[in-house]
Amino acid sequence: MFDVIIPTYKNLEELKRCLQAFENQTYKEFRILVCVDGPAKSVLEYFSAGKFNFPFKVLTHRNGKRNGRNATRNLALGYLESKYLLMFDSDIIPASDLLEKHLALLKKKDCISVGEVVYTNASKNILADYIQTRGKNKYKNGQTIPSYYLATSNVAFESQYFLNAGGQDPDMVSYGGGDIEFGYRMEKMFHLPVIYNKEAVGYAKWSKSLDFVLSQMEEFGAVNLHKIKSKYPELREVFRFHLAESKNLKSRFVRFFLRDTIGTAVKEMVPHAPRLIRRLLIHYLFFWSIYKGYVLNSK
Repeated sequence: MFDVIIPTYKNLEELKRCLQAFENQTYKEFRILVCVDGPAKSVLEYFSAGKFNFPFKVLTHRNGKRNGRNATRNLALGYLESKYLLMFDSDIIPASDLLEKHLALLKKKDCISVGEVVYTNASKNILADYIQTRGKNKYKNGQTIPSYYLATSNVAFESQYFLNAGGQDPDMVSYGGGDIEFGYRMEKMFHLPVIYNKEAVGYAKWSKSLDFVLSQMEEFGAVNLHKIKSKYPELREVFRFHLAESKNLKSRFVRFFLRDTIGTAVKEMVPHAPRLIRRLLIHYLFFWSIYKGYVLNSK
């Protein structure tokens, strides 16, 4: 009853742990579709040598190159057979009842079930601590959340919607914004409520450094944010496009505090700040990095 799409890119050991956890699901009616981005040799060897208690299929790009997460998930479009679809990341460990919890909500209501991702090192890692407070995490279990908080790391809905939407946007190859674009497009096409299903849990460990994440945010601002603006100019309030372009007093005031000298100083403050202040500083740094990439690519 579930097809589970799991994209993977050069992280075979994490993928192994993810798949081993799926063997322990309380709900057994599912099939795994492993979608490989880039070279597939190691993944194909692992599946040819292993034995699993669930059916599976390994899907690869014909060119054997990296095509991006969106295009990689779209490899499953021609192979979906089940009523429901779970999109899940290969570096997350599903709780044993994850599919059961998603199914319970989907049977109750035609919706998009956005599951929880718990970072097990949030008490020790400042970025994991920050991420656990953002996006859907600002809402309670069972609440309807904005469509742009849809996260394909752990989300379930009827397969027909993915098929009718034509999958994710394959032109969004670089980092960031793919889930936002997909969630908003799903809302426009199908008007489905997006519900935070905190009971459908996956566990992960945050490993990215602050500098690396800020570089990803800058890449998002430079590339995919421009694509989102071109497709959906009405999302200006979500991304504050106008702050980078408007000449009014408020926008100029905000831009004053987004200068590199201030951003660099804030980054140096993060390790020493109290927890609540630290979260605010990281939030500023995310916005600063996105803005910087967006402006640099606007010139």
